[in-house]
Amino acid sequence: MVNVDRGGHGGQAIPAKMGSLKAIRVLYGQYDVTRRNAEGASLANVTKLRCNETVRIEQARIVALYAQLGQQAAERLMASAIEDLAMHMVAIDAAVQKNQLGAFDDAVTSLIPLARQVGMTKLEQVTRDLRDCMRAQDLVASRAVLARLMRIGDRSLSEVWDLEDMSI
Repeated sequence: MVNVDRGGHGGQAIPAKMGSLKAIRVLYGQYDVTRRNAEGASLANVTKLRCNETVRIEQARIVALYAQLGQQAAERLMASAIEDLAMHMVAIDAAVQKNQLGAFDDAVTSLIPLARQVGMTKLEQVTRDLRDCMRAQDLVASRAVLARLMRIGDRSLSEVWDLEDMSI
């Protein structure tokens, strides 16, 4: 069985043929791989895999927003977009966890154009990947891509805040 657990919010057991590897816990930004014997007892070998994926914001899109809207309007738009992106990411997480396709589609439909508007192309692509997994009803892939979406989203939002601190 593979146990998928998002940071202590309860896991879901999923059958898998993985030899002696019996449990994987998916956590935000870090995977713990625990080997277990046939009785389910831990063999105490834990390998920590860190996901370190570079996120780049298309600064040209942000510069174009500032040129088109002016500094004050662009700053308001960016702050609003960041808040909305975070809200949609939370909604996507909840919808995937509860397998609610309607709520998921609503959140994805809102997140993709927002991410594109503020130059978060990787966030946009990972959201599309998650949508494909959900439509294929692939629970394992959906949970894995959801974890990636949360990592990329967090890093993308941080990157935009860092850009906002710099003069454009």
